Amino acid sequence: MRVELTAGEVITIAMVIYVLSPVDCLPESQLGPRGLIDDLIVIWLLAMGFAAWFAFVIVVYETSTSIPVPERR
Repeated sequence: MRVELTAGEVITIAMVIYVLSPVDCLPESQLGPRGLIDDLIVIWLLAMGFAAWFAFVIVVYETSTSIPVPERR
C-alpha cells in the first residue's frame, strides 16, 4: 500500500524530525540558550501551520451540508 503525502505533510514531518533530532543548525552545546533559536522558530512554524489547518477544518465543518451543525444558542 502506497501513501501519498502532500507537500505540507512532508514539511511538517521534516520539522518534527528536526526538533526531535540531536543535530542542529545552531547547537545548544556551543551557543548556550542562543542555540534554541532555531528550535523555537521551527516549533512556532509548526504551531502556525496547525492553527491554519484547524481553522480550515472548522470552516469546512461549518459550511458542509452533509454534516449536521448544531444550532448555536
